[in-house]
Amino acid sequence: MFNKDQDYWASCYSTNEFLLIETYSGLGKTRRDPIYNPHILSLDADDKCIGKDVLRALLNSRTLTSLDERVAFFDLEKGKQQYVIWIAMLMEKYGYKTKRALFKNMKNWKFGLVIIYRNRTT
Repeated sequence: MFNKDQDYWASCYSTNEFLLIETYSGLGKTRRDPIYNPHILSLDADDKCIGKDVLRALLNSRTLTSLDERVAFFDLEKGKQQYVIWIAMLMEKYGYKTKRALFKNMKNWKFGLVIIYRNRTT
């Protein structure tokens, strides 16, 4: 399922209205990967649904080993355009009038290497 030689990254944003999970890609430096749509969930989504979307976002993550690929991926102008589109999509979907209203109370965290193990007690 996961390749030990690859990095996996995802990010989650939450507000009082939604939970958004996105794939991040890169090599050391990472950013939102525009080839994958975000997973937008309601706040009443259960743990299983959230876990499934986090796992899917991590599995979609790409380690960009080629210099040309990284240069294109981290192009500043494309990044700015994608950010504007991302904000506009969220503002339209949830009826925010300003960016300030969208980002008020927004929380963000990133997922990297996730190790889950069972702790057995005797």
